[in-house]
Amino acid sequence: MQKIIIKLCMIIMVIVLFVQVSFADTATIWPPDVTGGPEGPAVSTEIGVKFKSDIDGFITGIRFYKYAANTGTHVGNIWITDGTNLGQVTFMGESSSGWQQADFATSVPIYAGVTYIASYHTTVGYMARTIGQLSSIGVDNAPLHLLQNGIDGGNGIFEYSATTIFPVQETSGDYDWLDVILEYIPNVTGWAMIYSDYSNEINFVADGVKVFAWDNPTTYTNTSVLTGLGGTGIYCGDSSGNYKSVRRVIGANITSYPTAGWLTTGLTYYCAAKAFSTGILPTMRIRRHNATTGINAGSANIFMQ
Repeated sequence: MQKIIIKLCMIIMVIVLFVQVSFADTATIWPPDVTGGPEGPAVSTEIGVKFKSDIDGFITGIRFYKYAANTGTHVGNIWITDGTNLGQVTFMGESSSGWQQADFATSVPIYAGVTYIASYHTTVGYMARTIGQLSSIGVDNAPLHLLQNGIDGGNGIFEYSATTIFPVQETSGDYDWLDVILEYIPNVTGWAMIYSDYSNEINFVADGVKVFAWDNPTTYTNTSVLTGLGGTGIYCGDSSGNYKSVRRVIGANITSYPTAGWLTTGLTYYCAAKAFSTGILPTMRIRRHNATTGINAGSANIFMQ
């Protein structure tokens, strides 16, 4: 796809004239003022819900609605449907009731259209529960969606257990009022993201001078010509794969962006990038340029030069 190069020069003046910038947006299923369902039974349980997103992004945290009787330690999880755990966090500093939130030490990358499971474990029960909430209709707050029961299997899942565990038992759509926090780059009208691989990143110490630079892609993975390149998203964070901040650079002819005014001097950053297109084939990944051999081989690779 692209090369991100850290240059020892500043080209800020030219960039400012042509670049539109924005931070990532965040989304949840429920606003903070919504009250959860009735109080559930007193039993140690891992309770979960299946969800999807319309867009690639990062799950930065998980939250659940709490009643005062739901005491003890709570542990939140993100899973894929085969039981692989993508992230786990223990809730700290909880209030006596209401929405509780815990942020993952490393944000969990998710991909559009893929089913994931959010769950949390309660040692005493008394969870907020609405019987049959998802039995005949899902809950939609784009880009996030809680799946209707029967779409990609049953929803309203649980497992009776004294400790946190992957939940596999299914209800008929009961919902225990848990939610996720999604961070994503909002789409520009007409844009579609055509690259979804964060595995290749660069890391460096910010000095207030370095500048991101890249080569714009020209083809999709099927070798057809890339049309309507819209711009580039640059993701950065303080550890590998944990991208907390985003800049969106709009314009097919823009190939650089300064670190000054964004990244803090003296700190180490890990960064990756995505391309966006206004053209056809929105689900195709851009081809990778291999830094060592110079050949095209699959999805994008980002490297320093």
